[in-house]
Amino acid sequence: MDPFTVAVVGTILGMVLGSIFWPYLVDWCSKSAIPFIRRCLGNSVGDAFAKLLVWVDKPACASRRAIVGAWKMVTGSVLKMKSTYSKTSATSYLEKRQVHLLDRESGKQRVRTEEYEVPWEQVPERVRDEMVRQGKDTAEVDVKESLLNSIKDRANEQSLVLETAN
Repeated sequence: MDPFTVAVVGTILGMVLGSIFWPYLVDWCSKSAIPFIRRCLGNSVGDAFAKLLVWVDKPACASRRAIVGAWKMVTGSVLKMKSTYSKTSATSYLEKRQVHLLDRESGKQRVRTEEYEVPWEQVPERVRDEMVRQGKDTAEVDVKESLLNSIKDRANEQSLVLETAN
């Protein structure tokens, strides 16, 4: 994957996982950390920590709502995302990205296409393997499926249940 895609996926995964764990952190703080602080450091310090947690919780909840809304929008409106890699020379490839979107107002499908010249090193490893093994000059990747699979794998690693709609 190219660095931009890795950064985007990493940011999205971090935000999703952070928003998933936030309620557990607040619950743990309210049941364990705040009583412990009150017992060890006094009620005033415990109350200050509780106020800080409530203050941080407000934007965190707003962020969780925004993430859930964005996730629903992406899974509902992005019908398909694919990248096609075509060999242009021994060291460079043409990446053609197509995003099929559902226009919510008209209900019609729109296709957005972008083309980039990329060096061999920036072609995803899975695509390079397929091209080399099968002697192909072109290969296609379903980006939406890859993104959803990586999010599901990350959630499974963290023992989380993630509901996704395809």
